[in-house]
Amino acid sequence: MRQLELFEADERAAFQPVEPLRIYEWAPQFVQITEGPLIGQHGTSVAWSADTFPLQTTPMRALDDPRWSRVCLLTAPQAFGKTLSTAVPTLLHGVQHRQVPVMYVAGNADLANSQWKTKIKPAMLASPKLRSLIPDNTDLAGNRLQRDFTNGTCMHTVGSESIGNLSAKTSPVIICDDVQAYGTLPKLGHPADYAATRTGSYPLDAITMVYIGTATTQEDWLWQAMAASALFVPFLPCPKCGTYQMIEFDRFVFEPDPNAAIAETWMRCANAKCDRRITFDDLPAILTRHVWASMPPDEQWVTQPTEGGVTIDRDTADLYPNTSRPTHAAGFWCNAFYWPWGRTWGEWAAEWLLRAGNPDSRQDFQQNVQVIPWVEPSADEDAMTAEEIAGHAVTGHHWKTVPADAGVQDGDGAVVVTADVQAGYVWYLVQAWQRSNGRSWVIEAGKFGRKLESITRELPTKRDRTELYKSRVMQALEGLWRKESDGWPIVAPTGELVGTAHASWCLIDCGYLRETVQMFCKLRNGGQARGKWLPVEGSQAKARGKAPVWPGTTRPTREKKTRRLYWECNTNRAKLWVRDILAIPPGEPGSMALPNDMPAKIRDWYCKHLCAEEWDAGRGTWKVVSRENHLLDAEAMQMAGCLAADVRLPVIAESEHQPEPVTNWFAQQKGRGRRRK
Repeated sequence: MRQLELFEADERAAFQPVEPLRIYEWAPQFVQITEGPLIGQHGTSVAWSADTFPLQTTPMRALDDPRWSRVCLLTAPQAFGKTLSTAVPTLLHGVQHRQVPVMYVAGNADLANSQWKTKIKPAMLASPKLRSLIPDNTDLAGNRLQRDFTNGTCMHTVGSESIGNLSAKTSPVIICDDVQAYGTLPKLGHPADYAATRTGSYPLDAITMVYIGTATTQEDWLWQAMAASALFVPFLPCPKCGTYQMIEFDRFVFEPDPNAAIAETWMRCANAKCDRRITFDDLPAILTRHVWASMPPDEQWVTQPTEGGVTIDRDTADLYPNTSRPTHAAGFWCNAFYWPWGRTWGEWAAEWLLRAGNPDSRQDFQQNVQVIPWVEPSADEDAMTAEEIAGHAVTGHHWKTVPADAGVQDGDGAVVVTADVQAGYVWYLVQAWQRSNGRSWVIEAGKFGRKLESITRELPTKRDRTELYKSRVMQALEGLWRKESDGWPIVAPTGELVGTAHASWCLIDCGYLRETVQMFCKLRNGGQARGKWLPVEGSQAKARGKAPVWPGTTRPTREKKTRRLYWECNTNRAKLWVRDILAIPPGEPGSMALPNDMPAKIRDWYCKHLCAEEWDAGRGTWKVVSRENHLLDAEAMQMAGCLAADVRLPVIAESEHQPEPVTNWFAQQKGRGRRRK
């Protein structure tokens, strides 16, 4: 020490031990982000900072946390900056600060080499403090599998497909990127497990293992690693009520038109009592107040979210680094909707709409945007084929007529009209129900109006298109009203006309053009909100959840903007009843009958629409196999209509006929979002 005093202060500092910097402390001083949406705003590069990447700071802290021997990061592609904001700083921290060999593992050697050229090396060249680590003499720079640096360290850039690439290399810092793209190694299992053996004899507290990727299936290696970890999920506060909640696509509200969705998409607050519309513009501000909460072992926030939206109580939740899971691995999950610099929520909603009718494309959206691992749907053993449905045609029941044995004349029967509103046209279904035993007869089905693509393409603005849709839907509903006003003939088995039947209830879907449908129903009810004509919205309640199919005509929902009333029904559960009813042989209690002379074209429509969705018992959801499901939706509303008419359906429990008088059934789950076509 006496000898050190002979040196100047700055010279003495060079001999003092350097306090090691954690990765999140080191990165702002050394790391430059060289690509992505931020670059266009800030020039050629932008410094890594906690303000720029608020969500990424906690995973970076976890890399230095002695509690975790490995960190898993499951996020959307190009919507979290996994490689640039997490992998690159971790690798370069090991090279420059820790001065140890590091390893970067990609799906194959070519991809690993590409990542070095496009992401890692440019980040080093953009930083004056890191640029000198790259040798000027290319002969000293190593090769494709090993990059050598001037401070004596190296970076292995290898592919997961080769045992030779992964072998004979030792490193305490290993990044496994895009793990979902890895295959398996013959006789050695998964490459990510084998890569972990390359840490050699380094002590556990010196090892940094990071696994990065996106969702594929629940059987995938990375999801299994996430499920076994202390799984942390980001929660953001509502700008109005402060409720901490996940960002979930199921709570997004948008019109079923891509252009309209881009113009306006917002998220319902998960607090049913809060009417705040959370928008994409709110995202940067609420991101600064985010928390990472550990998912309890007995809950599934990602794959089976809470009905109405996932929320936490910040005072009682396990916020990072606390967790109730006994594990040495930390996992971080995030979907694309948390990313404030890429696509807006409206653009994602439009993308979802454009993928309608393509199950593979919708699966890709679930995996790579929502970041929900896919579960291959189990076969719907109870599903009906179009031929089996057509087999319900019975002799003696004729098209556009009500059988006398339906009991409409003596009060034991009821006619129900339902309609599914589309962009400028309406599908409708008329059905007679026998109250005492639940038997039903399809009277008439079809549509008023037609698709308007050729016309709407010529209209310049969204407002013009919407006004056209409104006028055409109003015309279609007027046609349905005239049919109902004329009534349906009641015919005895002898063919004798014995009367005319009118509907007990007319339920009109208002999930689209709600105000237009509400105005029409009020007009046909003589100016009253309640009456025979009711606007109905199919909710997003779970089929096995608490929300009833039909809570009754005394419990409507009041729209906050217009104060108009509408009624909601659990269509997901109603479709299960439809499936069960179709399985009952014609003529037995609770069975459904089709007219034996039903027009072939309409019969084909009806049968195909009823087969448009299949039930996945494993996930408890419906799988769309065809976008043409309008008569299935109308049939689901028939379940609500027959309950309103006091029909006793044998396929349901008695409690469903008279649900408990609990208020706000649907207000409690309103956050699930409006019904989407």
